[in-house]
Amino acid sequence: MTESAPPLPADLRRILSTWEEGWRRLDRALLESVWDTSYPHLVYVAEERHEPLLEWPAIQEYYRFTTEIMEWFEVSFEPVCADILGKTAWVLSTGRWRGKSHQRNTQSSGVARVYLLARRQGPEWKAIHYIEAPVNLTYAEV
Repeated sequence: MTESAPPLPADLRRILSTWEEGWRRLDRALLESVWDTSYPHLVYVAEERHEPLLEWPAIQEYYRFTTEIMEWFEVSFEPVCADILGKTAWVLSTGRWRGKSHQRNTQSSGVARVYLLARRQGPEWKAIHYIEAPVNLTYAEV
């Protein structure tokens, strides 16, 4: 994290850690557990999808489909900066992923900027928006 940003609170880091573990295990229930399903306007922008996933049924279907087609999958998040705005918080991370699906004979990998918007629900933070912005390595400054 940058020096000017406040440290990432452990309960916000828990969302990212749960996603990492959920993808490692291909555990749909664990992946779904970080979401605030009571929030009516959930957004998940997956870099490999043409359209954003809007609302809970679309996100559930994404997890169902993706966990079924993957042979293995690893994701890691490195937080860059974050802020808490009352009962809402945001986290910007660098996400790295790699995996292999049952449909392909090769491994895939990528790097994305990941933006998470979370809402306080009782003692925990729960995700309400998650957006992946892939880094275009052809044009990215190194």
